[in-house]
Amino acid sequence: MLTALLAIAGCASPSPARQWLSLPLPKPLPLASPVHAATPPAATRVLVVRRVGIPEYLQTDKVRYRQADTLLAPWPHTVWAEPLALGLTDHLVMRLRLALPGWTVCERSCPALATSTTLNVDFAPLDHVRAEGVLRAQAHWLLSDKGANANTPGTTTDTLAVHPDSPEGQA
Repeated sequence: MLTALLAIAGCASPSPARQWLSLPLPKPLPLASPVHAATPPAATRVLVVRRVGIPEYLQTDKVRYRQADTLLAPWPHTVWAEPLALGLTDHLVMRLRLALPGWTVCERSCPALATSTTLNVDFAPLDHVRAEGVLRAQAHWLLSDKGANANTPGTTTDTLAVHPDSPEGQA
């Protein structure tokens, strides 16, 4: 009888369905001028984009937002459809392919091409501060040109409004 009651109790409270969240597709950039578009590049330029780095606390399937300075909270019943670092890398590669006509933009590696420029991007922080309705991000990047034996570092900081106040707005 106890087993039957436990079975009935387990069926009485179904778990809520998960919502799978993905990053939105990038919007197309304006087309280049006809003169620029018609000029073929002297040689194909290659950009290798390494996997985007994100803080350890975002390396989970849970979609999290910053609730306080030292507290993160998950959106209930919402998970990333793919690891966030992979989604950000794919998004960056798509944007760069749109922005760099005439370039070959590879994800993670281009084994057939010996000379290339490599881009490494790390985000810290990358936080949706829900109480303020903003996404705060700082991207640290490094361009390494094998041919010129040169490294160019940089940092970009941005704060973007999050609309609506939802997991979709955060994405």
